[in-house]
Amino acid sequence: MQTKAIDYKNRMNQKNLTIKFCFAALLTLAIIQAGCNPDPDAKYSVTYLGNGNTYGFAPVDNNRYLYGDKAVVKEKGSLQKEDKEFQNWNTKKDGDGDSYHGGETITVMGAVFLYAIWE
Repeated sequence: MQTKAIDYKNRMNQKNLTIKFCFAALLTLAIIQAGCNPDPDAKYSVTYLGNGNTYGFAPVDNNRYLYGDKAVVKEKGSLQKEDKEFQNWNTKKDGDGDSYHGGETITVMGAVFLYAIWE
């Protein structure tokens, strides 16, 4: 009787491990596909954010881009920040991302958010 209980417990553990492995494999596959095989029909936007501006408005890009398209980065528009000078656009709010100046191109690999950087 003891052997049957141990055998049943081992089989249940193997099933649990199989389920966990299959779930992990499917999750990994989903992540890989999401990053490596973009939807060819998906369209993305480029959004400009004032990042603490006190006056004016961030430029607006009404275009929609396919994965891999090039977008021309806009100038600062009417944005102003009291006692600060506009430096560039950056992919991170704190300026630790990729920096771009108006007129440069950016490759669209998904939704793009560009933050005004002030000094």
